[in-house]
Amino acid sequence: QGLPDPKPDTRPRPQAMLPSNGPTRMEKHPMHAHRPSDPFAVEALEPRIVLDGTPLDPAHPVVEIDTNYGNIYIELYPDIAPVTVDNFLSYVERDDWDNSFFHRHVEDFVLQGGGWYWDDDRQSVDHVTQQDPIVNEFDVSNTKWTVAMAKLGGDPDSATSEWFINLGDNSENLDNQNGGFTVFGKVVGGRTVVNTIEALRVLNLGGSFTNVPVADAFDTDAT
Repeated sequence: QGLPDPKPDTRPRPQAMLPSNGPTRMEKHPMHAHRPSDPFAVEALEPRIVLDGTPLDPAHPVVEIDTNYGNIYIELYPDIAPVTVDNFLSYVERDDWDNSFFHRHVEDFVLQGGGWYWDDDRQSVDHVTQQDPIVNEFDVSNTKWTVAMAKLGGDPDSATSEWFINLGDNSENLDNQNGGFTVFGKVVGGRTVVNTIEALRVLNLGGSFTNVPVADAFDTDAT
């Protein structure tokens, strides 16, 4: 299911089946998470947006994403999507998202991360190690500022590590394709930071990186 125009594109792509104008999920994803006493810190790897993570309070799940443009705060919904929230926090608590970055920005649609990270030792991009896919828990509409899980096309129960921020009201589209995309939280702080990242250049670097937001310092000759 999907938006009548454009229709979802289910052709094979690198590491995933990607619906047209639908969030993607790559095979693996790393995001960093600290223990509750630490911040869900998102460090910036020039020229990419790098994420690290940790819950501020396990009893009231709010995560802080510290980017090189400022902090983004996401309130989680364990009462609505308990399996999804547990899955998200498990990546945070294992530091799986350390040095990860937003790899996909589609204007007025989504800003997506959780799938890729920068390996300092190898000086290259790599996949985050995925855990088992989780059951779809669609219940809340994909309205602006909500945060939802990405998944494989044609498989509602395939979400693992990748997630996205809805940059517009995507309810007509994302609520009605692939079983609905599970919303598990909402951006409650740092929305101007998201807007700043939205304003960055978006480059097509090929393969899985056709809509990558990059900082001004990004050297296209080095890719």
